Amino acid sequence: YKLRKRDVQKDGLKEEEAVKLRNCIRQGTELFQAGRNGGLMVKPLNFFYALTSYAYASIILNNPLRYSLET
Repeated sequence: YKLRKRDVQKDGLKEEEAVKLRNCIRQGTELFQAGRNGGLMVKPLNFFYALTSYAYASIILNNPLRYSLET
């Protein structure tokens, strides 16, 4: 993995991954704001889904397959 990562060009994110990342961050922010302003019964659910969205964005950024060689 480390050798493959070193050999791959540092072009950054692909457009498809950048769109997924942007959507995850945007969705997480919207859900977090809804949780802050929502009622007591739905706050935990909104915060859970916001955290899940942020976690998915983190997975996209740290995915080792992002550095795989194009065949």
